[in-house]
Amino acid sequence: MQEPRPSKWSSDQVWAKSRFDVEGLIGAAATLFIGLVLGQFWAPLFFLSLVIAIIILLATRRQLRIPPPVTENLVIAPCDGIVHSVMPASPPPELRLGGGTYLRLRIASSPASTNALYAMISGKLCSIILEDADSSVITAHHPEKEGLAKVHFCFENLGIRIGYTAATGGFGPRLEITSKQGDSVEAGSIIAKRRLGGWCDIYLAEDARLLISKGQSLIGSETVLCRLKRDEEAHISAANVADFLGEDTHKTTPKPVLEDVSHAQPPVSKAEANAPKPSQSEEATPAELTPQPDHKPETKPTSKPDGLEDAAARLVKKLKKTSDDIS
Repeated sequence: MQEPRPSKWSSDQVWAKSRFDVEGLIGAAATLFIGLVLGQFWAPLFFLSLVIAIIILLATRRQLRIPPPVTENLVIAPCDGIVHSVMPASPPPELRLGGGTYLRLRIASSPASTNALYAMISGKLCSIILEDADSSVITAHHPEKEGLAKVHFCFENLGIRIGYTAATGGFGPRLEITSKQGDSVEAGSIIAKRRLGGWCDIYLAEDARLLISKGQSLIGSETVLCRLKRDEEAHISAANVADFLGEDTHKTTPKPVLEDVSHAQPPVSKAEANAPKPSQSEEATPAELTPQPDHKPETKPTSKPDGLEDAAARLVKKLKKTSDDIS
């Protein structure tokens, strides 16, 4: 578990988060100095230089941001702005997210927004593509306007890829990349600068469960957009996961074979094993091995011996003769 990040500011300096890039301070100071000199000849030139100095400061403004203490599986807002729309859309080929439909989250940033662009997730910054801009396009009123300066970032974490496209006007040095392709980045870290606002299109899995809604204000590097879905819940196939982990999906772990101990036989000694086995005729038949139900055997009358029958016949004759004499 990631340890909470310590704050760089004490409790009495929390309000003082706004900072300006060094080049912005130098440019604004030089513009004001020139305006003071020219204002000696014509006063409106001083006010014109003052406006230019303010624009330079807005373009180089940044703020201290503290991401959530635990960024694992979190998708964080890459810039300041307001959620303009949420709808299904196909990502541009420059993002290298592959085919299919994704959920596009469009963010609108005002010219007064901070100039930092942040990493959305912790992982690998696998692709950075910067498009050429038309210097005649000063502002970015519409996200689909031709000639805008655009940069495409693609991130990968455990086989899951998401990305976003940041756009701004083409006049002047509006986009500055501070990271390199292949870098390992942490969610909420600064990877580029975009000056004077613009648009940001974020592409997530189509079934992503957003924690924000249309019209909500976002704070770059701090607002959580959604959580990543892993493995079977993610918008990837099992083959992509196996390819990332370097495993073969066709290999399966053999299941242990359980022996049936109910029919197991006791161990046989070496002498018993070498003893001659009875022939097939001497072996007991299944009928003999089958236990018979308990019942009493039927008793049949036994025949009387011949001597007993003769004695009985003589006794009958004697009794009959006796009865005749009496009569």
